[in-house]
Amino acid sequence: MRDQSIRSTFRSRVGYYLLRLALVSCAVILAENNTSAQVLGRPNRTWHGTWTSPAKGHQGTLRMHLRPTASGSYQGLFAGRFFVVIPYVFRAQVNEINGQLVTNKRLGPLGDYQMVLTPYGNSLQGYWSAAGQSGGIYMQPRR
Repeated sequence: MRDQSIRSTFRSRVGYYLLRLALVSCAVILAENNTSAQVLGRPNRTWHGTWTSPAKGHQGTLRMHLRPTASGSYQGLFAGRFFVVIPYVFRAQVNEINGQLVTNKRLGPLGDYQMVLTPYGNSLQGYWSAAGQSGGIYMQPRR
């Protein structure tokens, strides 16, 4: 009887530790294989928010609509306002690099527009630079 009790205890403890090891292993594998698309959730949607330029004290609205492309990147449509009343709209390719959304686009006399956005929960935060200016961006998905 005692021998059977020891075997039963041993099996339950071994089973417990094997189950625990399996769960931890799965969590580690999932964390290591977590792609930027999983981190971003569904980036192919419309985002809205604001851009700021702390050096000049400017800020404005910003909308970004992302559509997936065949190459695995996104086609981004950006729209917003300078000085509260001057609208702008442009398209740019947006790439996912190391869990971030990155774009670089030549905007005529303004030079290169660069943007890097990082996901934080259900929002995107990052920075932009163009025409010698730079600032921050904060965006949330449009509902």
